[in-house]
Amino acid sequence: MGIVGSAASGGLLGLAGTGIQALLKFYEVREERKTQIALRELDIKEIEAERQLAIQQAEIDLDKIREQSVGDLAIMEERVAGEVMTVNPALPGFVCEQQVNIRLLIAIHCYR
Repeated sequence: MGIVGSAASGGLLGLAGTGIQALLKFYEVREERKTQIALRELDIKEIEAERQLAIQQAEIDLDKIREQSVGDLAIMEERVAGEVMTVNPALPGFVCEQQVNIRLLIAIHCYR
């Protein structure tokens, strides 16, 4: 029984060693996945913060453009209104070019 017992105990010991090694590998992989998930969550938070910052900057830029457009429209309306408009009495319902320009400017401004 000495050789058979030694072989059996060696086999059981090898089997137990393989089981312990597999269990340790399982825990190692699980911890690595937890770390990867945590890093991805941090990446997502960073991307969200960058997106929010980009949205805020775009809103600031858009407000500046709107303010400039309102100012430009007011200047154009003053220039057009200051011009002398002549109407041809021979054409009833005649609209002069300056009136058309004012209407176009107002329409463009309203649809921005």
